[in-house]
Amino acid sequence: MAAEKQDPPNMAVAAAVAQPQAQRTPPQSQSQSQSQAQWQSQSQSQTELHTQAQQPQPQSQQPQPQPQPEQGQEQQGQQAPNSPPLPARPTAQAPGPRASRFQAVLDSSLSHTLAKISWDNFAACYPTIAAQAPGTLRAVQRQMVDRLGALCKKEFASILQARNVVARLNELETLVSEAERRRDEAGLTGQEQPPVP
Repeated sequence: MAAEKQDPPNMAVAAAVAQPQAQRTPPQSQSQSQSQAQWQSQSQSQTELHTQAQQPQPQSQQPQPQPQPEQGQEQQGQQAPNSPPLPARPTAQAPGPRASRFQAVLDSSLSHTLAKISWDNFAACYPTIAAQAPGTLRAVQRQMVDRLGALCKKEFASILQARNVVARLNELETLVSEAERRRDEAGLTGQEQPPVP
């Protein structure tokens, strides 16, 4: 009987010991299931982000960075009253004095160069043809001079246009005339001053 009386307390102790273990295991299994659910939701969100990144988005949905230009506009707005932009100087496309002189120098250099292909020099290079068929050789010499002159003028014109030479020489002309006007206004026309080192 004493053994029977001890059994119920042992059972009660065993039940008490078993009950906390049973109570402890569900939270562990719950935390494991929660961590698994969190991992699954994270992997799903990463998969969704990956698929969204691969799909092309319309341009209206893509964010456009606008704060930086606003800051630049604010800085420009602060600086604008201090220094207003200078208007661009109008430059005429008609050749001014410097551009006209430049064109005259090109023409005279070309004519001087082509003058070296004279009949006498050409005939000296081909004496047999000059003696037997001078008319043909004169025609060839004339054609050569005309062709070289036309090609050189065309090439000079394309260079002048590509480099915008006339407008730049006109701009130089306006700068020089403005400097002379300022010098005259300052009263330094007759006075020579040594340049500042």
